[in-house]
Amino acid sequence: MIDLTLLGCLTVDEVLYVDSVKVGENNKVSRSYLRLGGLANMLPALQGLKVDLVASIGSNGLEGCSVPLKDGVDVRPILVPQGGKTAFAHILVQEEQRTSFAEWGA
Repeated sequence: MIDLTLLGCLTVDEVLYVDSVKVGENNKVSRSYLRLGGLANMLPALQGLKVDLVASIGSNGLEGCSVPLKDGVDVRPILVPQGGKTAFAHILVQEEQRTSFAEWGA
């Protein structure tokens, strides 16, 4: 029996750590990583529940991304719309500040 069904889209979060941002100059990234976001961000809080994840991701080469899942999450209903574009969040982290740029998609 399913405890909860999540509906929505998966995003790809690109997180860039920078010391400073200077407009009009090349800025150095000290570290970076990609992770699945969107509905995937909610999964850790749902540990212990049997969850259906009904989501979409674009068909632009990222549909093979592995979803960092907890036990009990069924990801078979992940949809890949033909010609769909994956949603991206580009996140700049500078000390205590965080700036996001969104690119909407699937």
